[in-house]
Amino acid sequence: MRAIVVSLLVLGSLFCFLLLLPIALLLHSLHQLRLWLRVRNLQCFTCGMRMGASSVRLAETVMRKQMEELRRQHPNVDFRVQRTFDAICPTCGTRYRYDEASQQFRLTQNHQG
Repeated sequence: MRAIVVSLLVLGSLFCFLLLLPIALLLHSLHQLRLWLRVRNLQCFTCGMRMGASSVRLAETVMRKQMEELRRQHPNVDFRVQRTFDAICPTCGTRYRYDEASQQFRLTQNHQG
């Protein structure tokens, strides 16, 4: 009896995982699409230059380098880092956070990189 219950739990968990994974990927893709569509017309609040898709790529690159540095300094630590910026002006380095509620970019508290 116990083996049947365990088998059903495993199958149920696997089914939920297979159901939720595509939904999570779809939601992430929609978030990224909204981000890219909003940033293409954004002008930097500091220097006035148009930001474009390069600002999102720059933010991803900076975040990736920060994570690599943390992993290098602390190889046995599992980090849970909250992203504090979604776009960086390629001209002046001003950092922006995308606000889902208002669907706008806002300056971060420490907006100068």
